Amino acid sequence: MLVAEKHQNWFRGIVTDRGGRYEIDDINKPRMMAGSQSLHTTSVYYDLLGETVDRCKVGYNPFIDAFYTLVGHDIRNKKNYKSAIAVLLVMLFEAPRFSEVCKRNLELLKAKKEALVGEAGKDLINNWDVTCDKFFGENCDMTVTLSDDTKGPVKKVAKSVRILCRTRWDAWLQEKNKDAPKPPKWRPPNKKLTEGASSSRK
Repeated sequence: MLVAEKHQNWFRGIVTDRGGRYEIDDINKPRMMAGSQSLHTTSVYYDLLGETVDRCKVGYNPFIDAFYTLVGHDIRNKKNYKSAIAVLLVMLFEAPRFSEVCKRNLELLKAKKEALVGEAGKDLINNWDVTCDKFFGENCDMTVTLSDDTKGPVKKVAKSVRILCRTRWDAWLQEKNKDAPKPPKWRPPNKKLTEGASSSRK
């Protein structure tokens, strides 16, 4: 299970194939919220859409349209580019965090269809930190084995959450006076498995 911070930390913007840059204006500022003029967002979906995230339309055409909108937008005309940012936030940054949101978006892209995020997606997106907080409260071990006795918050994370909230994780470690576990050492791929895979293609 991965632990990460909010999605905007890594979203520096878009660079087109012609070299056009639409991104954070000050490279020393780590978030879009810190003062971007070309692509700015508070990350609050209501500010972007004028309504809650369940009403955000995602899928094949909204995804492509969002890129065209952002590449050509005029920062003085905020009518369309805010909703375009919302689409990209859901499809590029919310989807990796939640299994159902990811699966739904992938299905829409493959089928070249579109749909609303919906109530189930809204519940996952809006309650990510609370869901993770409850998970850390119930789970005191680094390894989780699901059984009939497994508590609801742990089952929900196992079913729906792919990336846990780093802020809640840090707070839980501090509360329990624990050190963050060291990441596992990198191991090269199994040579025998690699050889077997290559020989099977002959």
